[in-house]
Amino acid sequence: MIGSFAGKGKRAGTYGSLLCACYNHEKDVFETICKLGTGFTDKQLEELPDRLSDVLVDRKPARLHTTKEVEPDHWFTPKYVLEVKGSELTESPVHTCNWDSDTERGLGLRFPRFMRWRPDKSPDQATTTSEIVLMKDG
Repeated sequence: MIGSFAGKGKRAGTYGSLLCACYNHEKDVFETICKLGTGFTDKQLEELPDRLSDVLVDRKPARLHTTKEVEPDHWFTPKYVLEVKGSELTESPVHTCNWDSDTERGLGLRFPRFMRWRPDKSPDQATTTSEIVLMKDG
C-alpha cells in the first residue's frame, strides 16, 4: 500500500480507499495494481488514519511507479502489506503493474476486497509483478 484517497460522505474524515501496489524485483519499484475501498469494517476504516500515521509522507516516495490518473491524496512510505482478493486481472491504462510503455497499459485488479493485514510480510515480500503476470496468464 502506497497511498490513500480522501473519503467522502460516510467516509469523510478518514480514507475512502487505499492505493495498493505489487513489488517489481527486477526494477526495484512498487507498481500500482488497484484502489482498495471494500472489505473493511467501519471500525477498521475509522482506525486507518491512526494506523497509517507513521508512514504518511508529504510527497511521493522514491521507488513508486504511478500514473497521474491514480495519484493519491496522501502518500505512504511502503511498510504495510495487505492481503487482497479480486475477481480478475485486466489490462489497465492507469495501473503500472507490468507497465508496457508501447501500449501505455499495465495490469489492474478488478473488484479488489480487503481480506487482512499481513504483519508477517515486508513490502519487498509482497506479491511481485512476475507473480501477477503468472496469475494473469495462468
